[in-house]
Amino acid sequence: MTLNGIGLQKMTFLRVDVYVGALYVAAISRDPKALIDSGSPQKLILHFLRSVNVRDVRDQWTKDFVHVVPDRPASLMQRVAMLNTWLSDMKSGQRLTFVRQPGAGIEVYIGDVLKGTVPGDDFSRVFMSIWLGAAPPSAGLRAGLLGGPCD
Repeated sequence: MTLNGIGLQKMTFLRVDVYVGALYVAAISRDPKALIDSGSPQKLILHFLRSVNVRDVRDQWTKDFVHVVPDRPASLMQRVAMLNTWLSDMKSGQRLTFVRQPGAGIEVYIGDVLKGTVPGDDFSRVFMSIWLGAAPPSAGLRAGLLGGPCD
């Protein structure tokens, strides 16, 4: 896979740096729809620049999924709950990695340890929409992952 782009996630009105995201893809693209709908493997690495409590991580994931899919189908929310059980406190310098495997789902790694695979191509499309869709956690993060400036 090739690096498509990197972006910086800032939180709160103080614009505190939380993590750097790096998106690796089989074929570089600046088109978010093409990346979300891709049938090729992808890897999203979140390298934490500060420590974040597991409760905050879980709350943010749940909000992000609900924002992307407001009708909250039970099958999707069950898989979000599965993902949340694998998460832990993230320490500064730690990596959270998501490997999109078409036909299988999203593999979840904390550091180099595989926690499990969230099944479903539908889940993986929604998952990628969090960062690449119309309402990402931050516009700068999305722009960077799409190959634009990292700010």
